[in-house]
Amino acid sequence: MIHTARLFVQLSDEEVVGVKRRFKEDIALVHEIIDGQFEEVFDTDITNKFGTWYLFTTIDVVQLLRRGIVLENDLSTIQKALDAYLYFVLGENDKEFTLCRIDYRFDAVIADAAERQVVLDLLKKSIDRFGYKVKRNIYGTTLYYNSKSIVICVYDKEAERQDKCKVIKKYEKDVLRVEVRLLNRHLNYMKRHYRLDKKMGNYFNHDFWIKYMANNIMPIFHSGNFYTKAEAFKIIKRSGLKEQEKTKVRKFLTDVMKLGFDGIKSLKRKKPGCKLKPAYSSYVIKENIKRLEALGINPLLVEKNDEVILSRDMCIRNPFYFG
Repeated sequence: MIHTARLFVQLSDEEVVGVKRRFKEDIALVHEIIDGQFEEVFDTDITNKFGTWYLFTTIDVVQLLRRGIVLENDLSTIQKALDAYLYFVLGENDKEFTLCRIDYRFDAVIADAAERQVVLDLLKKSIDRFGYKVKRNIYGTTLYYNSKSIVICVYDKEAERQDKCKVIKKYEKDVLRVEVRLLNRHLNYMKRHYRLDKKMGNYFNHDFWIKYMANNIMPIFHSGNFYTKAEAFKIIKRSGLKEQEKTKVRKFLTDVMKLGFDGIKSLKRKKPGCKLKPAYSSYVIKENIKRLEALGINPLLVEKNDEVILSRDMCIRNPFYFG
């Protein structure tokens, strides 16, 4: 359900002095002692911002639990770990962490490395912008959609561990991970408009996970399996769509395959007795996608030269589902 969360507490000058005495180290180096105690579960940063001291920490929930599956009833275990962490750093205290970022995640297990790369390459052909999120596609095994409030990240977890020369854990093997990262600006928005306090417990919720994953992932990457053009056309031919609709959908798939989602927006066609007009309005694009998804076809098609063995259904199954 989640991967990591970043939290903070405010510290007084006296508490900062107490931390230095407690660990007999300069405040800039204290984080090394603290994090060494918790076996990569916490990543600490004690910093002064505009004259106020803060203790920031990022908790890796998956590392804490030592398993890939995270459930709602794990919250009490996580809270105990946070309390133990604060006690180790500050001793007796009555502080509560404030949440400033939380990363929701979904791990799709795709055993074949070639298929995993093909899926990632297909996702990279998606739209360049969704709302305020802008696509950043400069890494071979990672895709970003960045905004100041929410970030979407899709990456090959196994490749990431190899790049960092780290051991691949059992629950990281063959994983294509998608994360929806809620940043501090979004959490502040939720607090202002919905009176939702910035506490981990308020976001450690399966329904929230579904909402954020589905609302951010599916409009960009779409549902439906990934077919070759030939197989998609066979399904369309057998479908109950009207002949005119079949023609339009086939043309749409062909244009997307050639030009991409953003390319078709600048495509113009001349109709009888009319000047050149855009071939695809936003409404027409949505209607075509809706028809395709109803047939179980993702509008992103597998290229013939993609080195991957298709399933018995002659497709790559869409690995993302949120429910």
